Amino acid sequence: MILFMVGSWIWMGQYCSCPSNLYLLRGIVLWMTADTWEQLVSLHQSIYPQPSHNTWWGLQLFGFLVQRLQRSAAVIQAIVITHGAINPLDRVVFGTCILKDILDVCFQAQLLYSHRIKRIDRCNLEKLATLVDIESNHLPHRQPGCDEVLESKDPTKTSCFPKPFTEAPPELDDLLALPEFDKTTQWELSAVDFQRLTQTRLKMIAQTRVFQLSLLPGMGKGGKTDPGGCRQLLEGFHWLGQYDLSLFDVVGVHCIGGNVVFIHGSEEQLSENRDRIDAMDDVYCFGATELSHGSNVKQIQTTAEYDPKTDEFVLTTPSVTACKYWIGNSTFVADYAVVLARLLVKGEERSISWLRVPLWKSKESNEHFPGVTIRDIGVKAGCNGIGNGCITFDHVRVPRSALMSQFCEVDEAGDFQSALSSSDLFLRCMQTFVLERVGVAACAIGAAKTAIYVALRYAAVRHQFGPDGDEVPLISYPMHQRRIMSHAVRLFVGKATVDRISRIGQETFHPYKFGDDRKKLHALSCLVKAFGTWESFAAAQEARELCGGNSYAATSQIGMSRNDLDVTLTFGGDNSILALEVARHRLKEIKEWSTVKKLLGPTKPTTRSIFIADQQNPTTAMDKCLKLLVYREESMLLSVGKKLFADKDKGFRGFTENSFEMREVAAAVYDRMCVETWLEEQMDQGQLYCEIGLLDALQRVQKHASWYFAKGAMNAPTHEAIEGIITNTSGILGRKHERVLEALYVPQNLVKDCPLVQSDYSQAIYDLTYPTCGTGKPLGKNPLTVSA
Repeated sequence: MILFMVGSWIWMGQYCSCPSNLYLLRGIVLWMTADTWEQLVSLHQSIYPQPSHNTWWGLQLFGFLVQRLQRSAAVIQAIVITHGAINPLDRVVFGTCILKDILDVCFQAQLLYSHRIKRIDRCNLEKLATLVDIESNHLPHRQPGCDEVLESKDPTKTSCFPKPFTEAPPELDDLLALPEFDKTTQWELSAVDFQRLTQTRLKMIAQTRVFQLSLLPGMGKGGKTDPGGCRQLLEGFHWLGQYDLSLFDVVGVHCIGGNVVFIHGSEEQLSENRDRIDAMDDVYCFGATELSHGSNVKQIQTTAEYDPKTDEFVLTTPSVTACKYWIGNSTFVADYAVVLARLLVKGEERSISWLRVPLWKSKESNEHFPGVTIRDIGVKAGCNGIGNGCITFDHVRVPRSALMSQFCEVDEAGDFQSALSSSDLFLRCMQTFVLERVGVAACAIGAAKTAIYVALRYAAVRHQFGPDGDEVPLISYPMHQRRIMSHAVRLFVGKATVDRISRIGQETFHPYKFGDDRKKLHALSCLVKAFGTWESFAAAQEARELCGGNSYAATSQIGMSRNDLDVTLTFGGDNSILALEVARHRLKEIKEWSTVKKLLGPTKPTTRSIFIADQQNPTTAMDKCLKLLVYREESMLLSVGKKLFADKDKGFRGFTENSFEMREVAAAVYDRMCVETWLEEQMDQGQLYCEIGLLDALQRVQKHASWYFAKGAMNAPTHEAIEGIITNTSGILGRKHERVLEALYVPQNLVKDCPLVQSDYSQAIYDLTYPTCGTGKPLGKNPLTVSA
């Protein structure tokens, strides 16, 4: 009824400042609390003493007012339906909330009116800003242009951080335009032919030098690194993920294998191999995972025993359980493998170390290096553009120089030399996988970004059910807006978090240093890999569903990306296990278990103010969301710490019994870090980025609403308000979908062959079909003459 009355007044073209309109607002507010009404009257008289004679301004204000009151009306209706009435205390809360809505509307309208008359009335704006908690230095200082209403920002304020998604290098767009990168040619290839096509693409990338493909391209004596090298490499992984995860796998595996040489090799080994690795003249794979041990590389069985008679290491696979399994690039692309093995010197196991092992004696004659056997795993559920193999070593002899000898070596006398303990040597071996995990997260976000981009473009051109038999674009549906934008904003924020970790990595990833910073980086890499890939896979799955059956075709690029993304959930370690590593690191910050009893509980934030927060002051709302997320993280950390302290006598069993809650601790850490990163680094990028951050932050709070209710940190009105703001902000971003598409920065040559992004998508889809044959023999896109 309220909305009908407001709509009627708008339709009649009444003015917002006249007393009769205030009477209408009084009907909305009076039943809540008399104090609220008095505040509104006082506000009106102080700011608008003269009736407005501008119809346009009145219509705009009421348009905003309807939008705001829809949220409050929905909350009121839900509570009345549930409880049958509203108690006096809630009436005061609702009154305050609606007053806040009206004040925000007035502020919006004053800005619009200033834009309309080309003059800013800072006096009125400052009065309103005080009442709606907006600092005066956030008010406009210049006359806004026609397209800058509510979008202008202080020109003196610039962000010192890059946007999460940036424009692709021109060389990449040129590369994607070449026929070898036409994605429509790869879907019907056999696995082997697909892998050969990927190898061709790999060589073209190496020749054009589009991406930086090594972590330490400028490293020489003293381990100096190229500034920004880590971020540049991860940015390359991100672009490769957008195009094809198989290509990322081939490049990524080579980079990780090559970086073993960069990080663990001596200066002599580095200078001898660096140029050929960078140019991909020698392609690498790495052999760490074994069939029966998976990510538990500490239990590997492959041995490398030093033979002093020949000055060689002898690599042996003792059983089938110890074969190096799932080794990417190993089937025919890689020339060398860096192999993780147990180092035996004079009959004693000294460490787990990396050795550089050739795989082929002659590729042309299909002759493996003596003693090396490589078997192809076969067709996989996804990523068939990379060959994954099983490698066994039957007394494979390699020279003593094959041992990566930066941290340990066997001297000419046959003695093992290292200044580090075996446990420290193992930790240094594991540091190689920091790059792998962060790279997988960057790549996964890239693949999911392409899927969301296609789904958003399709939502703008695909029409479905509408009123009176007419069809309307999918993007106009509120549910569609919320479904697609909820995942889109997570990709924005996830990429910003990856970038933050890459900066930490650039400062920390020194090949000759190891300490607490590296341990922190290990935990952060586990964090972003686990939750970044989980969210990316969920985004691709949602994009697949949002486009209906048309996205199930390989040519849509969505379904295949979703299949390829599946492997990222376990590539480099099962996500749940990596999450436990994060929780373990956080718990180690409590130095002594006895102090757990003495820890004070975290401060419970006041959340009622979130109920009245909206997208007009997203920084304040996000800050309050961050406090809630910090409260959850600290509470869960304290809870798990107390349980582990109580179960300390149980040892390993006590740890496993609390593993589920430890995984939730890691989830809380990721949520907090994402919101914290965006709040610190991206809120100066403009209104669109503020709305992206607000939607993401509220979603991360909302998904744990039951936990907050149980802790007494959230009530029903707060929860309903958050739900309303999420829906409203999703709608705002939905209406700005073209700007969101631009902010994703997807190269057009990347999706030029995708029918779902075409304006005439029906014709584009039909053009990709081809004739069938009664004998069942496939004709392909270029039909052949088939004899009867």
